[in-house]
Parts: sequence; C-alpha cells; structure tokens
Amino acid sequence: MAVFAQTTTPAKPARAVASPPPAAHAVVPTRPAEVRWQQAAQQQRAQGQIQQNAVQQQIRQGNQAQIRRNTTDPNLQRQQDQSAQSQQQLYQNQQQSAVQRYNATPAGQNPGNAPVTAGSAGR
Repeated sequence: MAVFAQTTTPAKPARAVASPPPAAHAVVPTRPAEVRWQQAAQQQRAQGQIQQNAVQQQIRQGNQAQIRRNTTDPNLQRQQDQSAQSQQQLYQNQQQSAVQRYNATPAGQNPGNAPVTAGSAGR
C-alpha cells in the first residue's frame, strides 16, 4: 500500500473589507508670504489715510466754525461759507479716493471682509 502524503496548502487569510478611499481635500491656492504682506501693508496704508483725512477734516471744521463765529462782516462770512463748502467737497473726494484704493484688491483677497465706505466722519 502506498501512502501518499497529502500536502495541503494553508488556507488564505480572509480578505479584509476594503475601506473607503480617503476623502478628497480641497486644494486652496495660497499666495506667497511676501505678496500677502505687501497687500496687507497697502490696505493698512489706505485705512490710515482714511482715518487721517477724517481727523484733519474735523480739525478744519472746528477752526472754520471758530473763525465764522468771530466774523461780523457778511461778505467775509459768505467767503468762509464757500471755503468751508469747497473744503468739504475736497475731503469727500479724498475719502472716496482712499476707499477706492482700499477696495481695489484682487478678488478673494479679503474673504469675509465687507468693503469699506467713507462713512460720516468729519461731516
């Protein structure tokens, strides 16, 4: 009788259930640090200019009001009123220009920030 040795192959381990692929991550492009720094500096300068214009206008208005109160000549009062009106228009133009410079940033630079407006400072 011949005895045949049976060779058995080891059972293959059970296959693990495949896990889902990792979630895709959104790729957000970033600007180089130097560009971000320059843009932040430009915005800060524009904001500073807006604030400086408002303070100067308030001082001017106070000075003009003081001079106007001390003037009795109607012709001089009229000239001062015209000067004050011209000064107010100049101030408004300066503020609008500064606001436009501030808001003239590339799209997406100010995510979540509302645009700046000239407001009523100094009026």
